[in-house]
Amino acid sequence: MKKTRRRDRDLPGPPSPWDEITPGLWMGGHYWTDPAGELRPVVVADEFDLVVSLFTRTGHGPGPRAEHVVGEIPDAALTADQLHTVQRPGRLFRILSGPAPPGTAPRGVVGAPQYVQYKGAPPPCDARHRTTRARPTRSERDGLARTAGLALDSGLTTLVRCHSGYNRSGLVVAQCLVDRGLTPAEAITRVRRGRSPWALNNEVFTAYLTAGLDTAALLVGLDP
Repeated sequence: MKKTRRRDRDLPGPPSPWDEITPGLWMGGHYWTDPAGELRPVVVADEFDLVVSLFTRTGHGPGPRAEHVVGEIPDAALTADQLHTVQRPGRLFRILSGPAPPGTAPRGVVGAPQYVQYKGAPPPCDARHRTTRARPTRSERDGLARTAGLALDSGLTTLVRCHSGYNRSGLVVAQCLVDRGLTPAEAITRVRRGRSPWALNNEVFTAYLTAGLDTAALLVGLDP
């Protein structure tokens, strides 16, 4: 698994596993801090129709009924390809984990066995999973923010999560809000008000949002 840098490790932990930023769109992390100040894991079951993960750890869900889209990026300066992961298509692969148990068929866009999407090379196959190149679907032609937006348009509840639910998830959620008509400043304010004043504390990410992710990717690509 690719390691990603966590800028939020010295900040106060989020006081909730996840928070609703706009109707149907939630933002959260893999850990939260309880009222006693103890760090607790967040395990997602079937509370959401779609879960978008910018950071992953085994044992944190989601459950078998949720669609799970994965696009790991660091909480640091991003490459042009990583910015495109947020907003535009990449090479995506599907892990088929077999049919869902009876009565628990996935409720998401594809209506097929649960799948995980990866940008870049597919993960190694093992006895439990077989990896095939995914057939193009609407969600697979769009980046993570637009995939979340399509899910909302379809009436699906969506969780975007990273380590603490501050920066990486904030970038995707804010871009989704921009795609839906908010200005970057309004989107950043909405994320901080809904999740935490510490959300989007990564000034590089807020600069990307202010410039526009397509423009930021172009400028990053030109940087020697």
